[in-house]
Amino acid sequence: MADKVTIPALQQMKRDGQKIVASVVYDYQMAQIVDRAGVDLVSVGDSVGA
Repeated sequence: MADKVTIPALQQMKRDGQKIVASVVYDYQMAQIVDRAGVDLVSVGDSVGA
């Protein structure tokens, strides 16, 4: 698992003009996959359609 990305780190990335990679996933298994892929920001939502 990669280091956690903090809000200040995201702000610095934006100031530096770095691209921030984010992904929305719907279960734990996909969250693990995108985390291992190095995605900066992962949002897990398992209440689709509710």
